[in-house]
Amino acid sequence: MKKIIILMFLSILNLSCIAKVKLESGSLCCLKGEKTVAVSLDLTRIKYNKALPFKDFLSLGRRVTDWKERSLDYFVKEFNDECYKRNLSVTTHSRGTKYILVLTPLVVYKDGSISGNAYLREVGSTKLEATMVFKSDDGDNDDPITFKDPMDELGESFAKLFIREIKKANK
Repeated sequence: MKKIIILMFLSILNLSCIAKVKLESGSLCCLKGEKTVAVSLDLTRIKYNKALPFKDFLSLGRRVTDWKERSLDYFVKEFNDECYKRNLSVTTHSRGTKYILVLTPLVVYKDGSISGNAYLREVGSTKLEATMVFKSDDGDNDDPITFKDPMDELGESFAKLFIREIKKANK
């Protein structure tokens, strides 16, 4: 009985550490048959605690100089680990890709978790195919790789959303 209770508790704990990603508008059906999607991180609109400059958050800890790229690498790894059986992957460059997923965090919270919007569009175009909203549950305010934990979590959650939506398109 103790083992069952412990397993239930661990399952609930595990579920609470999953980022929330929701398709707001448009569709991901355009990805049907695509093998690779580019991904980028747009930090031009991010605020700390909804009102403070992002640099105030960055000053909470020592940061490696390439933290943005390394944070995005965590997203790519988790997304690709989740989607490898589906023959869909993301990459940080747009060469040879038709679509790009632009992650746009709008708020970084005291604990280092983030929320924002994501946009799927054709490379070289401003026309949006889909708009998504996201919120991570994980974060660290003084990690040298600033968004390591949130991006790790978001990569898996976006992959699950993409898989689910592409399955719908195949029906």
